[in-house]
Amino acid sequence: MRHGKKVAVVIPALNEERSIAKVIGQIPLWADKIVVADNGSVDSTAAVAMASGRAEVVDVPERGYGAACLGGIAAAGSADIFVFLDADLSDYPERMALLVDPLADGVADLCLATAGAGPTGCPYAPAEIRQWAGLHPDETDMGCNLYRPWAFSGCLFRGPAQTKNAGS
Repeated sequence: MRHGKKVAVVIPALNEERSIAKVIGQIPLWADKIVVADNGSVDSTAAVAMASGRAEVVDVPERGYGAACLGGIAAAGSADIFVFLDADLSDYPERMALLVDPLADGVADLCLATAGAGPTGCPYAPAEIRQWAGLHPDETDMGCNLYRPWAFSGCLFRGPAQTKNAGS
């Protein structure tokens, strides 16, 4: 719980056994649920995530980052705020409060982390979101982003997802 709001963290992952434990370990203890959406890893990503004791793993057989995000949302269930983190430690989970607090306090409905202008930016944010937010395509990094649940009301969850709980 953060400022009275339930926070779910979704981490799409593909072959991230070397970094997933560090990502999970840096997530603040106030996060209510952590879901690692394994998108077909052939390494020990799922086992390492479950060994943390803080995360559950959902197998998302449909390949792709978007499919993994949607599978993670479905597995997370209800939350007031959804946080998406990359599994490769390119985000700063320990700084989540800086992005969660504006949503928890009702100041914002979504927060998009930005990588800054230039060729290092990742233009993965949908064009509509970039335009609405007034961001240049090179300014959006879709790794660490936060949304209120209404943002997903029109999303279709396709395909089966199998959940593994920590400790099971």
